[in-house]
Amino acid sequence: HRFPTILFVDDVQWADPESLSLLHLVFEESSDNQILLICAAREEDMATFEAGSNQQGSVPEQGSLAHVITTLLARPELTTLSVGPLLLDDISRFLRECLDAPHQEDLQALSQTLLRATRGNPLYTCWFVEELYRKGLLHFDTFALKWVWDQAMIDSLGFTENVVDFLEREIRAS
Repeated sequence: HRFPTILFVDDVQWADPESLSLLHLVFEESSDNQILLICAAREEDMATFEAGSNQQGSVPEQGSLAHVITTLLARPELTTLSVGPLLLDDISRFLRECLDAPHQEDLQALSQTLLRATRGNPLYTCWFVEELYRKGLLHFDTFALKWVWDQAMIDSLGFTENVVDFLEREIRAS
């Protein structure tokens, strides 16, 4: 028995020409349905390629990212999924599961702070929670046997600024 192969390529918009050629070859040779190719790309980059592929007379250079993307987008078996930002309920659920906190009302203010600070970006949301932990603003209380945080202190530290600026500052400081 042959088992299917799953190939996941993240940030395909930053792939080099050699990787793109390999990606194109793998996809073209997968006619036996034994390869599931999953590519992740930023939505704004995909919109650029979709617009370019719809222009009359526009032929991307062979092997370029635009060529590979437009070739993939033209395949009938292609499924495109758009993943939007996390919503407040998603962040609350994430915190509830991470912090083993059964009562959502306990997490409401922290969830709202995370949503404002990260604009729902899943990666930034995780980084933000990790940063709260590293700074001691989120910790496990061994006496109460639960996770605790000081919402007023978190809000007073200005974490609700642009998350990119916050992360850049934190990376430079470390």
